[in-house]
Amino acid sequence: MSEQTPASATKAWLVIPFLSLMFVAGLALVYVVDGGLTVSTGTAVADEATPPDPLASLHAALAEQETRWQAQQQRIERLEQALRERAQREAVETEALERRIEGLRAALGQRVETVERVDEEVAHAGLLRDYAALGARFTPRGALVSLGEETLRFAPGAAELPEGPIAPLTAIAEHLQAHPELQVLLSGHTDASGDASGNLVLSQARAEAVAAALVALGIESARMTVEGVGSSEPLVEEIDAASRATNRRVEVYFTLPGVGEDRDPA
Repeated sequence: MSEQTPASATKAWLVIPFLSLMFVAGLALVYVVDGGLTVSTGTAVADEATPPDPLASLHAALAEQETRWQAQQQRIERLEQALRERAQREAVETEALERRIEGLRAALGQRVETVERVDEEVAHAGLLRDYAALGARFTPRGALVSLGEETLRFAPGAAELPEGPIAPLTAIAEHLQAHPELQVLLSGHTDASGDASGNLVLSQARAEAVAAALVALGIESARMTVEGVGSSEPLVEEIDAASRATNRRVEVYFTLPGVGEDRDPA
């Protein structure tokens, strides 16, 4: 075994304290590290041990929703109140407008009645003027224009009108065209000469001849009624040729529809 020198011994004694110091420092480091881990782990465990309360969160959400609902409900109530007030105003305005319209309608109705009455009076006045121009007279059967033998110029025992225009028939046609609401009754008459049944047929034929002449002048046949009464309704007593000629005639009655259709009992 070799001998140690004093330098070697001195180095050995220096190594021992250094190793001891390193050991202590390592223990201290282990202690510090272990302590920190313990503290951190303890905090994490503590945090995991106390989670948030779900019931409290639910109550908070419900409270917030309740607040929103109340605000919405208040808004709805305000809108409903505004609508009620608007409906009331519109009802009042509508009622006032209806009263005004009713008043205007009544006034318009009065004006229309006035205009219609004036129109009727004017039309009636025009009708009377035209009747006067025709030489008509009023009877229970209607306004009468009598066309005598001197106007129609029928040949004895015949029912043919002479050729050419007959002024009174033209005037009657113009009157009917001016007053389309009128209808016509044509009544044929003869004198008492001859057979009564023959006179009845002749009077009918003469009335039909006048009706045909009016149709030729533009009057619808549907507006005319024709009858023959023979010698049953004389105007005068037949004592001579002149009186018999007076009774030979065709009477033209102007009537309104439904008026004067029944014969006068007299």
